[in-house]
Amino acid sequence: MTLSRIVSSVMTAPRPRTLAELQRWRRTRAKRRWYKRSFRLQVMMLVGLLLSGMLLAQGTYLNHRKAEIITHQMGERALAVAKTVAGMPQIVNAFSSPDPPAIIQTLAERVRQETGARYVVVGNAQSIRYSHPVPERIGQPMVGGDNDQALISG
Repeated sequence: MTLSRIVSSVMTAPRPRTLAELQRWRRTRAKRRWYKRSFRLQVMMLVGLLLSGMLLAQGTYLNHRKAEIITHQMGERALAVAKTVAGMPQIVNAFSSPDPPAIIQTLAERVRQETGARYVVVGNAQSIRYSHPVPERIGQPMVGGDNDQALISG
């Protein structure tokens, strides 16, 4: 027996000659695991898995970035409303009137409704509220920790 014949007999399985052999060959071949079926299937699954992972990572990043942008825009909008309210001549003149909360509360509520803000609170340099969505809190000190930055920086 020659070397080429030995190699060819070891490397290639004999072809099924009868219908029974063919059916037996197909049954044994069908018992292989789904992930061992073909190299092409494995490559396609790997590419699909990598693509899914990349899309998930990109979606997560874009969602996080969108949330940051929306938060920043909301802050900019609130700052613009605050600067507009602080610059209103009616608000400035109301501080010199005998009853500032009566005038300021009405103006702040109108601004809140027109801008769609959740609340508009107006206070003085001593952090005393002159308007608030809860009327019982008018005249009390403001809380929150961000008042100093607003009073110093504007």
